[in-house]
Amino acid sequence: MPNKRYKFISAVHLILVKDGKVLLLRRFMTAKEWAGKPCICEKDKCDQLSWYALNELPKNVIPYVKSALEHIKTNEVYSEFGWSSI
Repeated sequence: MPNKRYKFISAVHLILVKDGKVLLLRRFMTAKEWAGKPCICEKDKCDQLSWYALNELPKNVIPYVKSALEHIKTNEVYSEFGWSSI
């Protein structure tokens, strides 16, 4: 059953190498409605919260997120990242 508050838009199957190989699946959603104000909850991992147009992203976007956004722009719901490094 579809959720009225958010919609699934993409999944990225990726490998992040840190202290060995770790397989991850990241899901990307779009919110149709929300309450409250966005805030940084992990201040040791993030120093800024900003909104950007997809064609004006900053240079320091996390690589797998940037890749996912490129796939989302072309309506691809599944992508892989980091597999060529294994």
